[in-house]
Amino acid sequence: MHKLEDLVHQATAKHSDRRYLLAVSGGLDSMVLLSIFHALKLPFEVAHVNYQLRGLESENDQKLVETFCSKNSIKIHLCRTDLKEILNDNKGNLQQHARRIRYDFFQKFIDDKTVDYVVTAHHQDDQVETFWLMLSRSAGISGLSGMDEVSNCIFRPLLSVSKKELKNYAIEQGIEWREDQSNQKNDYQRNLWRNKLLPYLTKEIPSINSAVLTLMACFKEDKAMQDKTVSSYIEQIQSTCFINFNNYDQLSIYQLITIFNYFNIPVLKIAELSKIRQAQKGKIVSIDSNKSPFSSIVKEFDSFYFTKKENSLTVPMLLIERVDLIPAAFTKQEVFLDAQKIEGELRLRPWIKGDRINLVGLKGSKLVSDILTDAKIPNSTRDKQLVLVDDKHIIACWGHAIGRDCLADSTTNEIISVRTA
Repeated sequence: MHKLEDLVHQATAKHSDRRYLLAVSGGLDSMVLLSIFHALKLPFEVAHVNYQLRGLESENDQKLVETFCSKNSIKIHLCRTDLKEILNDNKGNLQQHARRIRYDFFQKFIDDKTVDYVVTAHHQDDQVETFWLMLSRSAGISGLSGMDEVSNCIFRPLLSVSKKELKNYAIEQGIEWREDQSNQKNDYQRNLWRNKLLPYLTKEIPSINSAVLTLMACFKEDKAMQDKTVSSYIEQIQSTCFINFNNYDQLSIYQLITIFNYFNIPVLKIAELSKIRQAQKGKIVSIDSNKSPFSSIVKEFDSFYFTKKENSLTVPMLLIERVDLIPAAFTKQEVFLDAQKIEGELRLRPWIKGDRINLVGLKGSKLVSDILTDAKIPNSTRDKQLVLVDDKHIIACWGHAIGRDCLADSTTNEIISVRTA
């Protein structure tokens, strides 16, 4: 077995019984990938995108891929699109439009579950080019670490293989491929790096590619460690909706951005959270994102609370029964009232700003908000607080304080017990 075939065999062995969709353009890299998958008898189909940008050249690319698939009984899926027309209608960057079109095409097969992975022919030279492109754009650790072998159902088994090795394999095996002449134009940054800058650098500093790959490996290792930390905090926020300040302060900006992106929270909100750290408890940062599961982030005493959009208050059923005596000891989860002092129907409702209770042992009344503050109830959970009311009185801040207006005492003729189901 050839070295490249063995490499792909080992990579695919990690994904046993998986179905692959090979992205094949007709160029050297993808035709080698196609030939290797065919030689290994792997379960795969082929996807080819014809942008119709180069006239007869584009048609011949498609024909080459179709001929190979027909000859070897391989199922092929075609996407033909007039990219020039799209650009005329929408303007923008050609490369970005082309990437969106092909990955939208590939994603349909993933969404339909007809394949498990889309396989691309990205190789070592692509990694080096990506490093310099990302560096020129002031990218962080994620960009500088390069492409992963597997990410979001995209499988890249040739990342450790150089372009020279792919070409040697193609010549040895008699593989036909086509050259895209547009790749020789330096209209785009990647082509500029590929055709001019990197050849100059490698000529002047022969070891530079090796140094870049070493750096990328270091960045990738660091990224993997940071991603592990990120995963633990994502799980924590999902389960508790809290992250305390000590943990938050230890996160790097890369980790914070990754967490915010995971929850579809605009990264600009990171700066807003820094501002409210010195504000009073209860300060809120609105998230304003339709895709995020959270509506806001609330500053608590020592943590941030992520408020879920689907939070809805479930009001429990009241159990009301007549009793003969007031017990010597009872909790605030059960109140004993004078039935003759109650006006209308007893019910639980969410408290609202301005609610007051005439507390036992206190002259005058006290705001429910102050009762919750004294009880150290977090601002983030106060919207779940219930009060027991009748048509006239606020009888109790449920679970925390009881008012005197309807409270049963030794002179009460009809005592009722009120608790929740």
